[in-house]
Amino acid sequence: MVLLELGQRDEARARFEQGIERSHAASDRRFEAFWLGELARLLAHDGAFADARTRLEAAESILRALGDPAFLACILGCRAEVEALAGERDAGEAALLEAAAIAPRGNHDVDRALSLARRALGR
Repeated sequence: MVLLELGQRDEARARFEQGIERSHAASDRRFEAFWLGELARLLAHDGAFADARTRLEAAESILRALGDPAFLACILGCRAEVEALAGERDAGEAALLEAAAIAPRGNHDVDRALSLARRALGR
């Protein structure tokens, strides 16, 4: 995440893909979804919106099956950011609305994801 924010995109992508692979191999579905979300953000910032959405769909599916509202709120925040970057403001707002409705209060990771989404939506 820091690598992406520092503009080290290739290194960030390698780390995200490695995180997906390792989490999947360890059957750690939550963190597999987390890394899918981070990769989706990177892809969206590179304009690869279809690929980003594919990663987000996989992450959302995992987290809905696990019943994990905190991680799901983070991924929905990622979706809101991706949709905003793609010019799909209504879809971004819908994802942010759902994320806010299920987000546990006082969770730093959730707050960060929702903040990034709001910023992407121009709020």
